Amino acid sequence: DQLLLLENDPMYLGLCGTVYFNDGEDPIGQLPLHPGYSTGAEDPVDFLVKLYAGDLIQPGFGGMIQPNAWLTPRKIIDKAGFWNTSMSLDDDGEFFCRVVLASKGIRYSKTAINYYRKYSGSKSLSGKNTFEAYKNMLEGNKLKLGYILKHTESDTAKLALCRIFWENCFTFYPLQKELAIEASIIAKELDSSFKYNPYKGINFQLAQLTGWKTVKILQHLKHSLMLKLGLRK
Repeated sequence: DQLLLLENDPMYLGLCGTVYFNDGEDPIGQLPLHPGYSTGAEDPVDFLVKLYAGDLIQPGFGGMIQPNAWLTPRKIIDKAGFWNTSMSLDDDGEFFCRVVLASKGIRYSKTAINYYRKYSGSKSLSGKNTFEAYKNMLEGNKLKLGYILKHTESDTAKLALCRIFWENCFTFYPLQKELAIEASIIAKELDSSFKYNPYKGINFQLAQLTGWKTVKILQHLKHSLMLKLGLRK
């Protein structure tokens, strides 16, 4: 079905929904949830800005797109450039940022399905929390920042990118403080007025009082204690 959507114009990208399932689960019969971008898009820059913004601009639109959900014509890859093999984390995000910007837009199929098996913890590449892995993630987002700002310097785009770097800062802290500081500096340069709080419920209220870093440290200490006591793997 994705092929049919693109047969008359190879400068569009195909996209479909994804069924996420844990290792050991049977995904057959599960139906994908179709997010906000399931309407497709004629403006690649607007698509990426909304995707990177999470719920800040259009709730339900932002988030991660699993790479196998894309159908990418060779003509677009030739224009965007090949996969960056020097990266080990978020290499897919950096690549598809270039690919989307090189396209004329996105056509979404609600009948095609992509299946994605998820692994817990360090079994997956995205579960790695080493300095090199996190540095790769940050460098990938710095590249995406440059790509987007070549097309637009709107306040909306800067807000969306700001959110990405605060997410990086949150992910890196407190294990990799040096990278967390670098990410926070970029975020503040993009939008100094944005107030970041990644938590919900009681943790949101606590972060409002003490700052999210205090809450993150407490959670990290709790996790470390549970590991020592053998209560968590």
